[in-house]
Amino acid sequence: SMIAKSKIKNQKSNTNEGFTLLELIIVFAIISIMSTLGIAAFVDYNRSQTLNSAALDLANILQLAKSRAQSQVKPSDCSGTLDGYKVILCSPISSDCSANDVGKAYALYFVCGGNIGDSVAAKTLPSSISFDSTSTDTTSIFFKVLTGGVERSGTGTIVLSGSGKTKTVTVDSSGNINSN
Repeated sequence: SMIAKSKIKNQKSNTNEGFTLLELIIVFAIISIMSTLGIAAFVDYNRSQTLNSAALDLANILQLAKSRAQSQVKPSDCSGTLDGYKVILCSPISSDCSANDVGKAYALYFVCGGNIGDSVAAKTLPSSISFDSTSTDTTSIFFKVLTGGVERSGTGTIVLSGSGKTKTVTVDSSGNINSN
């Protein structure tokens, strides 16, 4: 009986437990493939969110211009009659932005007595995003105070592009702002 127990004990200690090298390589290969796919999806999602965020920032500035024009908020710098608020797409599409806003992508200005005042707000686009100069036909949008109307250069279409994707912000003749 002691000899039988010793043989069983020796048999148990000789059995190898664990994974083979081939099994470990296969598991690591599968994990690597899944990680690569996950990282690629995350990068694509991040690029899409950057473009969406840039389009929403532009739409918010346009909404701010519209809101200030409707509520007739007159800046303290405004001498004369407040005509409205104007959003201008700066360089490279238009050089109409003031010297203070050089390097900005777009800026919101007040207009008093027919003259453009200082910028109320100016923004830059993320480095990977730009205005699509072939699809964007608008360089400025002016929201009038008294009439509530809108003057646009072009059809009011502004297209942002980056990483092979585009996002369109439009302002119709009634001043409605849409981001698609």
